[in-house]
Amino acid sequence: MAEQGGKSGTSEKIDDYNSGKTPELRYVATFCAIVPIDDPEYVMLVVCDEPTSGYIYGSAIAAPVVSAVFKEGLEQSFLRIVMMRYLNL
Repeated sequence: MAEQGGKSGTSEKIDDYNSGKTPELRYVATFCAIVPIDDPEYVMLVVCDEPTSGYIYGSAIAAPVVSAVFKEGLEQSFLRIVMMRYLNL
């Protein structure tokens, strides 16, 4: 598989509408990746708005999604390229 690079992020949302109350902590978890890293052809950004799984970090929630999609998608894409080159499709 092609070498990929990425960056995760976790942000706390501002709660302007909860004045006077104890603030409710809400988060956005992200992961952005490029493939291949030396000559990018694909970019993917996964944003998880207010995750409820118990995890709040982009590296724990969004990165596995990017990895799974790139793994399956690139395997199919590379297979298509090989078939086009060697089988004249």
